[in-house]
Amino acid sequence: MTQRRTTGAASLARQILLLQVLVLAVVISAALLLAVSDARRTSQQEATARAVAVAVTVADSPTVEEGLAAPDPPTVLQPFAERVRTDTGTDFVVIMSPDGIRWTHPDRANIGKRFLGSISEAQQGRVGTELYTGTLGPSVRAVAPVVRGGRVVALVGAGITMETVNASLRANLPGLVL
Repeated sequence: MTQRRTTGAASLARQILLLQVLVLAVVISAALLLAVSDARRTSQQEATARAVAVAVTVADSPTVEEGLAAPDPPTVLQPFAERVRTDTGTDFVVIMSPDGIRWTHPDRANIGKRFLGSISEAQQGRVGTELYTGTLGPSVRAVAPVVRGGRVVALVGAGITMETVNASLRANLPGLVL
């Protein structure tokens, strides 16, 4: 009789332990999923804020004003936009006419073509942001107006691809998991 009780007690203790381990695994998994989801949202928000900062800064640049006054704006604006793009770690800086015709683009074949995405807020003098799939793939982007003399004379789009945002998230994942 005594052996039966010990075996029964050991079996019950084992079942309780397994239940505790299972509950702990579920709780840790749920917490990890929430943390990854929050990190993804934060990464996207940070990328959007960086795109806004770049677009607004470029829109206020004297080099843009100089380029707009040039007979061929892309000759002045393209090297400037590419330098800003590489210096800021963004995936594109596109300077365009008020109706959205590109004067700059990381892929020179897209210069002279229409910007893909919403420009209506910038055309009205406000910065607009969106998640949009353009020529470089899905990206978080901002479009800022270039305002001179109270009117919009050009637009600046800056963006970071979701591939770049996700790569940054993946790089931070080990620390998050720990």
